[in-house]
Amino acid sequence: MGVTPLGRTCHLIVDDKYKILFNFIPKVSCSTWKKVFKLLRKTHSNGHVRYLSTYENDEKKYRLENYRKALFVREPISRTLSLYLHKFNSRDPKRIPIQRAWENMYGKNIVKLYRKGYTTLSSYTEETEPLLNITFSEWIQYITDIGDGIKLSQITDHFLPQHLVSTPCAIQYDFIGHFENLTTEAPYMLKFLGVDNVVAYPHVRESKAVNTLVNEYKQVSFDLINRLQKYYHADYELFGYSFTDTLHSFVAGATDEGE
Repeated sequence: MGVTPLGRTCHLIVDDKYKILFNFIPKVSCSTWKKVFKLLRKTHSNGHVRYLSTYENDEKKYRLENYRKALFVREPISRTLSLYLHKFNSRDPKRIPIQRAWENMYGKNIVKLYRKGYTTLSSYTEETEPLLNITFSEWIQYITDIGDGIKLSQITDHFLPQHLVSTPCAIQYDFIGHFENLTTEAPYMLKFLGVDNVVAYPHVRESKAVNTLVNEYKQVSFDLINRLQKYYHADYELFGYSFTDTLHSFVAGATDEGE
């Protein structure tokens, strides 16, 4: 929380013509937002997205003080599940290389820590060994066990608490939108930034997030869910989410499924 505004600027997209800073957070439709700002820049420049980290400190300070700053966030437990499904549970064969990469970065440590009697770890290679198939419970246990020992990087920003990526206590955002309300809040943000007549947010497909959450979290112990809530507690407090409401959606979903 003590990070200065100049400390973490690699996630802030800059548009100098419209005086905008947008902070993208991985697993919060960040790829789509990057495309939107790339299209915006194409209307008046070369189309290459530029980040605040590429400016000199005095230029960074000027933009932080004078540009409108926007951010989108996501319900923490939903975001965690999205990361897991994309990186560790490759139901799409095209994503197998992604899963292998993340298993090399984290999976080998996870099985060493949590799978007793695992003997083939030393011979694991991307091409020859079966996938480790890290479970969701193992992933939750791993990130909550390490906790503050995980440092911000271009990889860990996918699952670290969102306040560590966006530093809202240091950067005074003018607009904070919520992923769950993209259909209405994305167009509103573009209007607020004065660019809705230049670019538009793509059509948002109907979400099945609640059903997915219920199905996946049914396999996770309440102790691990509670640990996850504690890990992301600052995100819940800072961004207006309720862990109680999330639990209610689990219960309601489970009840509906049983009827």
